[in-house]
Amino acid sequence: MSAAHAYDTGDVVWGRPVKHNEPQARRKGVVLDLFGSDPSCGYKVWWYRAGDPKVGATVTLALPRELQRAGTVEDFSERDLARMERQLSRFTDGERLGLQIGTLRLRKRAARRNP
Repeated sequence: MSAAHAYDTGDVVWGRPVKHNEPQARRKGVVLDLFGSDPSCGYKVWWYRAGDPKVGATVTLALPRELQRAGTVEDFSERDLARMERQLSRFTDGERLGLQIGTLRLRKRAARRNP
């Protein structure tokens, strides 16, 4: 396994979610966590533009070879982070990322108010 295929919680990735065993159009997602104990098992990815993570079709399993890094949640605006934090706070598998996003959002707000 190369380092290029290792993703962390909060990484933004490009990939093709699978719905009803059919690959969908390429889109951006956020890595929620490892699916198993090893990166080769895959990652839970939330395709955030598809809607709330509580809706089953917006969170899927993706293998490392199916993903391409596009950035991190730190690249999002404070407004986008607030929306993502709200959605993830109601989703059990996304609580860890929701807390991370909340902390990041507060840091961005403080930096904006105190330049």
